Amino acid sequence: MRDDRRSFLKKLVLGSAAAVAVSAVSPGKASARKQKTADGEILYRETPAFREYYRSLKS
Repeated sequence: MRDDRRSFLKKLVLGSAAAVAVSAVSPGKASARKQKTADGEILYRETPAFREYYRSLKS
């Protein structure tokens, strides 16, 4: 049981580290736009606080 738990925790740590490495390396700019699903559901709503946050990132 203890070995199973240790193995799980090792995989969790390695997977997290890999995800962080990929996200840090991958180029790209966050975009703030509305996206809709096929059925028209809006997945993103722009708020004044969100606009201010992205404005602060540009400077």
